[in-house]
Amino acid sequence: MSEPRGWWSELYDDDTEPEADVRVNVTIGRAREQTLKAADHAVGLARAALPDGIRSDRLRHLAYNAAAAWAGWLLGIVDWASAGIAHYGAHSTQRGVWVGIGLCLLACGIEWRTHGLRAPGRHTVVRVAGWAARIPLASTALALALWAQPL
Repeated sequence: MSEPRGWWSELYDDDTEPEADVRVNVTIGRAREQTLKAADHAVGLARAALPDGIRSDRLRHLAYNAAAAWAGWLLGIVDWASAGIAHYGAHSTQRGVWVGIGLCLLACGIEWRTHGLRAPGRHTVVRVAGWAARIPLASTALALALWAQPL
């Protein structure tokens, strides 16, 4: 008993010549493969141009936190936190650092409670509210990083 001939054996059987439309489909498929290989090569070159350890998700998080810190700067949260750190750190650098860390921990509490709002499946308005909850943390961290004890 002979095996039934399927489409694969009909397409690639050496004894028969494929039909014209099959040749066109094979040519289009090869062109598509070459295009995908070229695109993969371009992506590989772009990734190779970046230094080791820098990935797109890290750049996205950096932009996300920088935008939150910038918004805190515009809203005056950075100035408020800097003034508090400077006031308590005027006589003791250690006290100023502890106040800055305390403000960051307080902002971390807000961040911890609202972290789930930024999930990818959420509505855009909810995600923006989650980003707005990141503003106090980014602002207090920036204020602590920029604070310097006068000499």
